[in-house]
Formats: sequence, structure tokens, C-alpha cells
Amino acid sequence: MNIFGRIFSSIKSSEREREENAVGEEKEAFTQSEINPDIPQKTRAPRSHVGYVEFTFAACLPELLNIEDSDWETDFNGNEIFDTLALLSITADRELLIKQFEDLHNSDVEVFHSANDIQVFAYFDLDKDPTDQNDMFLFGLRCEKKDEELIIQKLLDIYRKLKTTGAFEFRKYGHTLFDHVFYSHYHFYENNYNSNKRKINFHKSGKE
Repeated sequence: MNIFGRIFSSIKSSEREREENAVGEEKEAFTQSEINPDIPQKTRAPRSHVGYVEFTFAACLPELLNIEDSDWETDFNGNEIFDTLALLSITADRELLIKQFEDLHNSDVEVFHSANDIQVFAYFDLDKDPTDQNDMFLFGLRCEKKDEELIIQKLLDIYRKLKTTGAFEFRKYGHTLFDHVFYSHYHFYENNYNSNKRKINFHKSGKE
């Protein structure tokens, strides 16, 4: 549902439309965990995505994480991306990511939420292209605008050191990651959820 709705000729009609949209969004927030069993119970989709920014880039995972016995040359110690996430109170499981990536039958997305704000999260898309010879994955990060300057500098420092990568994208107003995570039934699963196929796995940092 388009939260801005249609433009009506009267203020009263516009207010009524906004109220109906709010009810619809709240209902969807409650039903997401029923549509997608992999979404943690009691997780509600936020009512607004304003005040956040998103970053994405593709990278060679063995290079970025400096995986032992990898054939990829790297200038990383393997902790740089995790140190950046820690600034946002995000704890990502390095060993899990490596295990999932090295599983040739796995193509899931691993999402690690901040301990302080569920809208702040790291997004590791481990989908594998059969023709990819560069061990690539898609990294995404969503943070508050107040942290934008610090995080973009940290990510660009990492990005500039990568020997194998794709385009660096910064979305000041976009909310692609938000939609994939909180409204995944429509934007990720395309209304066809199947637990036996590619899915999103959620992880909450810190204590529940």
C-alpha cells in the first residue's frame, strides 16, 4: 500500500486516507511473522523509515574476511567490517558467515540487527551466481542519518582497499534494504514464501 495515498481535493479526505493507511500498515506489521516463519516472533515492522540511510556494495568475501587458506590476496585482517558494525552495536557472527558462504547449497541472506535499534542492521546476501568466479556477496548496511558521516567514511576506507568489488551505492532517501527485511513477503519472497528455498535469517545483537 502506498503510504502517501492519493491526493484528494479536501484536507478531511486526506486525513481519512492517512488513518486508513496507518491501520493497514499496523495490521501488516503484525502478520509478517505469520507469513514468514523465519521472522522472529514479536518483531513488528517499523511504522516509518524516515531518518535512516542505506549503503550497499559487492565484495569478495574471502578477501574481506581474510579467510584462512583462501587463494585470494587481501590487505585486510578480517575484522574491519565487524569493527565498523560494532560502532552501531551490531554483532555479526564471522564464523557463521564463512560457514554459510562455503556451503555451496546455501544462498540465504543473514541479517544482523543492532542491539539498540531494530532498523539499524547489516545485510549479508550470500546468494551464489553459478558463473561467479570471484566469490562475491552483497553487503548492505542501514544506519541512522546522525551516524552517516562516520559510517560512510569507515565503509569507504574498506571499499577502497578491496581488490575485487562492485559499485558502492549510498541511498539517502531509498529504503530497499528496509523493504527486504521488514516487508520481505512482498519485496524479497515476491508473495511466494517457501522455507525450503532461499530465505532471510534474522539475528539480534545483544540480549533479547
